[in-house]
Amino acid sequence: MRTIKLVTKDGKTLYEGQHRNISEAIEFAVTRGTKLDYIDLSGQLLPHINLDGIVLYHADFSGADLTGANMSEADFIDCDFSSADLTQACCCYSNFFGCNFRGAQFSGTDIAMACLTSCQFEGVSAFNLCFESAFKLARLTYYQEQDSYAFDEAPIIVRSPRQPMMIIGKDIVTNRTYRFLASVNETGCGEKSAV
Repeated sequence: MRTIKLVTKDGKTLYEGQHRNISEAIEFAVTRGTKLDYIDLSGQLLPHINLDGIVLYHADFSGADLTGANMSEADFIDCDFSSADLTQACCCYSNFFGCNFRGAQFSGTDIAMACLTSCQFEGVSAFNLCFESAFKLARLTYYQEQDSYAFDEAPIIVRSPRQPMMIIGKDIVTNRTYRFLASVNETGCGEKSAV
């Protein structure tokens, strides 16, 4: 056992106690009803942590290892998951509002019946998400280099080991973006061409 402090980015202590590791300290604080808004967990190793039912505002999970985490039936508002590892994490029935998932790793991540609103994604790993299993998708944005693609419904994802792709509206996003434009030829028939 050792003393573990849970702090905000500006150093304010949210909880302090004797625990074996930071995951145990967080889980204990949650069971006691301790508010952990603005907690700084950036870069922390939190595999298999149980965050079931938690309500968190402005938490920083950037670069954290959340492999196999139970994040179901929870509310994450304006949280930063950029570059976090969410492999095999269970996010079922959770609400994610204004969360940053840019560069996050998704593999076997379960978002069934989750609500995702005003969230940001970036990187091919997002192609591993089963967006169609979510309950609600609203005002989401996928970023690739300088381009951004807004979507409110599940994109079509083609999973291929050589070159996975996501179709968002009229755009096909891989490691390069293709935009399909409709044109009318001389016969009046519409043709589609990739640009």
